[in-house]
Amino acid sequence: MVTEGRREKETKRKRDEETKRRRDEGTRRRKTNSVRREIQNFKFKNMAKKEFSFNNAVVEIEEILHKIESGELDIDKLSVEVKRASELIKECQKKLRSTEEEINSIFKDLV
Repeated sequence: MVTEGRREKETKRKRDEETKRRRDEGTRRRKTNSVRREIQNFKFKNMAKKEFSFNNAVVEIEEILHKIESGELDIDKLSVEVKRASELIKECQKKLRSTEEEINSIFKDLV
């Protein structure tokens, strides 16, 4: 009888320890993901402050695409990376439009 009581207590203690370990691991993972998102946002904000580089943006888009195609991204980071790629594509489109307008303006001046 005493042995069964000890065994039950030991089983309960192990179960409680495992539950606590999993909870701590989940908290640690959420904090890590939160930090990663903040780093991504910080990188984007800094890029917005700096002069936009079309070539750097294309390289970053290609890197994100490679990560997605190779399956390197876990599901938690996927949406952050897709959002980043989307923002970069929009910036590239703006740059292409403004460059086209500049070139057209130069040609109009020649005629």
